[in-house]
Amino acid sequence: MSILRFRRWVSTPAVAGGAAVAGYYKGPFEEDMTRSEAAKILGVREYTDHDRINMRHKKLLIINHPDRGGSTYLASKINEAKQKLVSGST
Repeated sequence: MSILRFRRWVSTPAVAGGAAVAGYYKGPFEEDMTRSEAAKILGVREYTDHDRINMRHKKLLIINHPDRGGSTYLASKINEAKQKLVSGST
């Protein structure tokens, strides 16, 4: 691990139940998800390419998967965000 990555990892704030990832959308969630909210959840721009969306989705889902102690609700929001951005709906 490079020293730069290590410093970034060490400076990540901790929250109850695990480590928070700085720069990610913390909510509250809107009733009907918008493209803007979906992009914030995945940490990408609204009109980014599908490969980057898929990569971010996979990374976040691995971290938040219910089988590994993550939240079912957050996993569903991550899936919904990916679907919203990939489908191209507004």
